Amino acid sequence: LAVVLASIAGVLAALAALLFATAPYFYLFALEPRSRAFITRRHALPPNPELERGRRWLEPRAQHMWIRSQEGLLLHACRVEPPEPAALWVICLHGYTGRCSDMAGQAQQYSAMGYGALLPDLRGHGSSQGEIGMGWPDRRDLLLWIRALHERYPAARIALHGVSMGAATVLMAAGEDLPKNVVGIAADCGYSSPRAIIRKVLKDRHLPVALYP
Repeated sequence: LAVVLASIAGVLAALAALLFATAPYFYLFALEPRSRAFITRRHALPPNPELERGRRWLEPRAQHMWIRSQEGLLLHACRVEPPEPAALWVICLHGYTGRCSDMAGQAQQYSAMGYGALLPDLRGHGSSQGEIGMGWPDRRDLLLWIRALHERYPAARIALHGVSMGAATVLMAAGEDLPKNVVGIAADCGYSSPRAIIRKVLKDRHLPVALYP
């Protein structure tokens, strides 16, 4: 019995050592912006004509905005004025490893309906500083973007539209004390839990899901 227990203890110790040794790698792989070049090279998506059309529409119209997060991070967004002076605005949030121009297609659709659009780079993405936060710290950044938009356009009525991690961000922000000028939220395919999305990312990257039980 002592030999069996010793063997089990050895296996558990080896697994613990493996998890300890690989944890920094998984952190860098998933949440550190500098690792995204590796992700892009290894798992590049095929060209998306619709996405490229949206980016071509956005490029001549985009005006750049910058704010500071509560921690002092410099955060970036593209702003598209409404086609005519209007009080309707939408803040569109991209997904994991994306950037603000990923939401250009949505911004174009909203513009056709008379909206102005603000497209932030979530922290750790695009031109925004910081580490990827999976939506939790980004919810506070979203409140700051709402405030910045309201200061520039006091009569603005603002809708929030997020996709994937951006959807999780707008849902998390919905639990905060949102200003009364936020009049609607659209959340498209947000993740159900951090555990679920981490396991999905491991599977998509052909890594053993058992590493995150």
